[in-house]
Amino acid sequence: MRTIFTLGWRQAVLVSLGLGALIGLASGLVQSSGQVGTALVLAVVTALVSTGAGAAGDFGQFHPGLNLVTGVAVAGLLLNVIPLVATVARPRSA
Repeated sequence: MRTIFTLGWRQAVLVSLGLGALIGLASGLVQSSGQVGTALVLAVVTALVSTGAGAAGDFGQFHPGLNLVTGVAVAGLLLNVIPLVATVARPRSA
């Protein structure tokens, strides 16, 4: 049972199925996609802020960038919550 808490349940399932080698591959893909996504969002936010898009004022030029970051965060949240809700809502057979 301790393995489930230290590795996470998905990794524990992979190990129990004899697919432990996939853990490293999955981890690398997750880390790489996170870094590429962060770099892309940072580049777009920088372009929005440097062009001075938005109203002039104290922080008016940052609003388009903040809107983009908020949208990406909400999309990421939905992509993680929807499968979780679908898994919990599914009735389990006895």
